[in-house]
Amino acid sequence: MIHTLRSLYGEKASQDIDDDVWIADAAAGDWVIFTADDVTKVPIQLDALVRAGTRAFWIPNAGLSGPQQIEHFTLNINRILQRARKPGPYLVGVYMTKPHLRWKWRP
Repeated sequence: MIHTLRSLYGEKASQDIDDDVWIADAAAGDWVIFTADDVTKVPIQLDALVRAGTRAFWIPNAGLSGPQQIEHFTLNINRILQRARKPGPYLVGVYMTKPHLRWKWRP
């Protein structure tokens, strides 16, 4: 099942929720995060990722449209599922060229 911030918190709250809150909520649900944001560049996001032990997958090209991002993740889903079996915290870049998954950050 896929959750979005909007589906979890509602339209208004999803725009206002603090990053450390939704990252912790995702980890508590044992969910994997898919993002177009490099959460390692924002200290509060990285701290939340570490504290929660979150497994996160990131598209380094934030200029992709929503449908392109979905395709990007979908084409790599088997690789992502294999990597997601490893405990977090970490952020893995998802690329269209080999190697398709590259560690962006891990302790």
